[in-house]
Amino acid sequence: MASKEKIHLVDAGLKINSPYPTILRTERDVDLIISLDFSAGDPFETVFSAKEYACQQKLPFPPVNESVREENDHPQDCYVFEGRRPEEPTVMHMPLFNLQNCQGEQEIKKEREKYKTFQQHYGASAIQHLLKKSKDNLKNNKDRILGQIIMAVQRRKNRKSVA
Repeated sequence: MASKEKIHLVDAGLKINSPYPTILRTERDVDLIISLDFSAGDPFETVFSAKEYACQQKLPFPPVNESVREENDHPQDCYVFEGRRPEEPTVMHMPLFNLQNCQGEQEIKKEREKYKTFQQHYGASAIQHLLKKSKDNLKNNKDRILGQIIMAVQRRKNRKSVA
């Protein structure tokens, strides 16, 4: 790359505001996707867009229950969409602003309005605030994440022993 005069880079989140298209490629053979959703607005838009994209491209994707959309204004900090078939990954979807790190719907709404997806610049204190929210989500779900990693490894072992 260093010897080329021009290189072309594409934002991995350009298609659906999240890098699902690059992760879902068949040759990646992914078992677990940890989706940290930082987009403003509907915290489930990216996961439903990814599901639709996977369907159009005939790529494996776990079932995503439409009922989670009812929690749009008051999401939990983590949702697990488990692959039902061996080739389907499990998706752990973690909305940035949620009932665990915000004090109810009003604070979630306020945070989403304050941190717009296409805002060009954030000051140091805003960045620290966003990092803390994200770190808290990961810390709060550490055991769930580790559990899903263990399950993904076990599914992979089972797939190899059957093959």
